[in-house]
Amino acid sequence: AVEDSGHYPLPTRADLRKFRFVTKMRCAYESADKPRTEHKHKLHEYKLPMWEYEALSGKAPPWHQQLVGESERSGGPEREDYNEHTEEVKVKVVLMPNLLNIHIFMALAVVSPKDAAIFDTKAIRALQYCTWDLLLRPAVLMRIVFDFFELAIQIEWGLRGRQDNIPEQRNSPLNAPFSWCIVAAGCLRDWVNMIWWIHTHCSRRRSTRDHPALHDVWSPRAFFNGAFLLDLLSLLVKTFFVCTSLQLVSDNDSVMNENQQGALAATVMLQCLRSIMDLRFTSIFGENIN
Repeated sequence: AVEDSGHYPLPTRADLRKFRFVTKMRCAYESADKPRTEHKHKLHEYKLPMWEYEALSGKAPPWHQQLVGESERSGGPEREDYNEHTEEVKVKVVLMPNLLNIHIFMALAVVSPKDAAIFDTKAIRALQYCTWDLLLRPAVLMRIVFDFFELAIQIEWGLRGRQDNIPEQRNSPLNAPFSWCIVAAGCLRDWVNMIWWIHTHCSRRRSTRDHPALHDVWSPRAFFNGAFLLDLLSLLVKTFFVCTSLQLVSDNDSVMNENQQGALAATVMLQCLRSIMDLRFTSIFGENIN
């Protein structure tokens, strides 16, 4: 419902550019509702979504700007410059409360191919957009930055040669405290994330024992997928390399043996595969939600 359709109607045009990429829809996750009495003499109330506008101050809620570029200085939608990205739009509201729920995402993750048409509905697409924009985008981008920084350190360590260039000692130097600390920190971070993921999944599964449908959604096969196995294998190899390359006494002349050099090479390869999988979420290297 529109609170003041005369001064502040729903927008009919919007610039769909977002982070230099054109999106098919723009979403905002807000509980903009007000209680309404169903009958005059009854106490029963229900909540009705409202397109609010403060007439006295001439300002709209801040989340309007996130949705359609609302101007805080005017009493209506901001007149953006028309360009090839300006489209006719319709504002839709999803009436289901608490839509961003992990149980819903786990249920969508096990949808069979014959029911894949559900992902073409506006409600599910809006759910995906909101989740990516509000929750996943910062975490995924931060993971990509950390993974590529760690990968660069690993490659630099592996390509680093000895200054004397002795043929029988062509392996990488073992005494590299800065590189070892970076790789060990990444290993510790991955172990913390792995333990937290497993603990959270098991806790969710135990909490849904009284709900058979949700209990099946949180089954182990939904967690131990290909991406998890790749992360686990990468973590085990990295842990082996970190433990075997630890030097309690500094020795500038020490070099890696064949097992350590092979573990470092395997760590680099698996780290590259992880980074490639993460790049699939970006608009440049793969198909993502945008």
